[in-house]
Amino acid sequence: MAERYTTYSGYLQERYGRAVYRIGVDARFTCPNREGGLGGCVFCDEVASKAVYQEGVGEGAKDLEGRIRSVAEQIARGKEFITRRYGSEHFSLYYQSHTNTYDSIGNLRRIYQSGLDEGPFVELIVSTRPDCVTKEIVELLASFKDQVQAVVVELGLESSDERLLVRLGRNHDTECYRKSVELLRSAGIGVYTHIIIMLGLPKEDSSTGVKTAHLLNEVGTDAVKIHDLHILRDTVLEDWYESGEVTVASSERHLASIVTFLRNLDPGIVVARLICETPRTRRVAPRFPTPKQQIITRLSALLEEGGYRQGDLL
Repeated sequence: MAERYTTYSGYLQERYGRAVYRIGVDARFTCPNREGGLGGCVFCDEVASKAVYQEGVGEGAKDLEGRIRSVAEQIARGKEFITRRYGSEHFSLYYQSHTNTYDSIGNLRRIYQSGLDEGPFVELIVSTRPDCVTKEIVELLASFKDQVQAVVVELGLESSDERLLVRLGRNHDTECYRKSVELLRSAGIGVYTHIIIMLGLPKEDSSTGVKTAHLLNEVGTDAVKIHDLHILRDTVLEDWYESGEVTVASSERHLASIVTFLRNLDPGIVVARLICETPRTRRVAPRFPTPKQQIITRLSALLEEGGYRQGDLL
């Protein structure tokens, strides 16, 4: 069955001629949305995403040298894990946890360079917020382009709905996102955009996702990562869920929204992720989510059955 949307694996194969695997690292960054007394995003806990090979590494690292040693250990573990599991030796370095541009330029330079020194890497990928992208940071990131085949920044937009961004406690707006994308693209840095399909919040439906797709088309993001709405422990969203203010969409509703979103998304934009896999120990709901591969298989079937393709409603 031919793919009816632009897959990440297909993009990597076409661009690099091989599979490329991310080594996610936690360099012990924090987040201005928490530190500034703003309360943080309602859906975010303090743990952040981690791969299995990161468990127990660098949790006590606080000074710069300790953070650098922790990154090196995570990379070594990541290489061993990926090589053993997938038989690949082609890696991208992915600064994943929290806001990975929220530090001094000097510290950022040391942390990024020390990680790249553990290479070689195909890509350098840095995850951050739209309000933590400055001209100086963009210039720093661009300075690493001669060490990898691509430098990419993942921006957490989450939604194009200004009202929803306020409710989620994001403390940035879509104009901030637009300006960040413009800065990054002007320096030849790739942009991936992280969004959440928010089914389950009051007054939210698939039309919000359509508007977000149109914004991504307009700014020209290179890829999108889709996050389904789920409830993490020790978050404001958990309180809302326990009080009945929010619900969690079924996998079928989530899939229907993905189909609508994809049909409104420019076919040149890579779909880097369709659903988030969060460990059960951190998740309140859904308690028994549909496995990722089943979601991918079912999505392909829905697109095929309907004769739909990415971007066919544009």
